[in-house]
Amino acid sequence: MPSLWMMKAKTNVLIQQKKARIQNRFRRDSWEGTKGFELSPRRERFEEEEEEGRGMRWLPLLPAVFALVALILAFCCLLAGSRPGYMDDYALLTLDTSFIGLDLVKPPTNNTSSPEATPLSALVNPLLSTSQSIFNKLTSFFAKRAGIQDLYSIHMTNYCYGTYNQNLTSTSPAKQTTGCSTRTVLFAFDPLPILQHAFDKANITLSVQELNWPKALQDNIAYLKTIAHIAVAGYSIAIAFSFFTIFTCAYRVSPYSAGSRRVVALAFGFAGVACAGLWGASVMVTLLMDKGKGLVDRYGAPVGITVVRGNGFLGLTWGATLVAFAGVVAVGGECCRRRNREAIKVFFEK
Repeated sequence: MPSLWMMKAKTNVLIQQKKARIQNRFRRDSWEGTKGFELSPRRERFEEEEEEGRGMRWLPLLPAVFALVALILAFCCLLAGSRPGYMDDYALLTLDTSFIGLDLVKPPTNNTSSPEATPLSALVNPLLSTSQSIFNKLTSFFAKRAGIQDLYSIHMTNYCYGTYNQNLTSTSPAKQTTGCSTRTVLFAFDPLPILQHAFDKANITLSVQELNWPKALQDNIAYLKTIAHIAVAGYSIAIAFSFFTIFTCAYRVSPYSAGSRRVVALAFGFAGVACAGLWGASVMVTLLMDKGKGLVDRYGAPVGITVVRGNGFLGLTWGATLVAFAGVVAVGGECCRRRNREAIKVFFEK
């Protein structure tokens, strides 16, 4: 005669087997819709969404499109002005030196005090008995002969120079870029070599080191160089990680990825780094424009040099940042959507 504990164990086994058969039958009926049972409304909605998801398999490519646009805009920021006629209007700063030297040297007066010492005034001091108009013509002639151009456009990797041509059909003169400097990755605009080249071209035995540049001016130029190098590094990082984002999104829709959520998370990380690089570069460029304009207004305005900010370049770089951020949002939405679908699927399988 079986003992009590054996009967209890056998009863538990039978109950577990019966429960398993009921669960398997309910699962089969609710998922496959056999006779006598109707599909769960939640399961029907899930299947409809799954069918729509199969037809929207191209959605993971949307972040790749945003990354591609941001990549192109970042390249444009780096390559703008790399040669004459290529995106000349997208400069960081444009220096107008067409009026340099005018009203710089004052005509002689009865004042016995010594005139203010400047580099150009030291060259024409023997002519102090001439009228003001003669002085203006002489200083302008010196600037032209020395090779000082009418304008200098500062870009990310080089600078361009040119002249102003008066158009009979327009009241404002037209800019004509005549040449550009050699393009380098770690470029930073420095007026000292340009001025030294002008002296050498005019056969003037004068070194820019003898002009006693203000210490604050030299420090600010070095500060602007550092900002420019950081901005170039930001654009380079954005370009590299935009490439990685495009490759990852393309791999995501390929049959080799098997829809892994790790691939989506990896694309999200790449897109985030690219967006951060563009944001940092845009902030540095904005700071460089503001600081450079203030520097030219302070030290260049007294000698006839004016500066114009590159609002076109500013819109270009911040537009690239917004597009990169849209790519981050798109990848994040895809990641959350996939996680939600996996949670629903696990719920139905229980």
